[in-house]
Amino acid sequence: MAHNKGIVFNSVAALEQEAGTFGDTVDVGMISIAVALSFADQTFPEDAWRADSPTLAAWFDAFDKRPSMTETVLVDARSFE
Repeated sequence: MAHNKGIVFNSVAALEQEAGTFGDTVDVGMISIAVALSFADQTFPEDAWRADSPTLAAWFDAFDKRPSMTETVLVDARSFE
C-alpha cells in the first residue's frame, strides 16, 4: 500500500506542474485525471494533497462539479471485499 501511495502522490505532484494548461478541455485524459484524484481522496483521505497542489486542486474542484462527475459516484472498491 505504501508503494502504491507513493506512486499516486508522485503523479499528483507531476500533474500539479501541468494543471495550469488543462483549461476547459474535456476528453478521456481529463476524465481519467479527475477519476484518479477522486480515487486518491477516497483511498487516502488523511493525505491533504490539495495543500501541495493548489492549481491541480482548483482544477479538480471545478471539474468535480460537472454533472458527469456528480451523477457518477466512484464506488469504494473495499466494499467488495
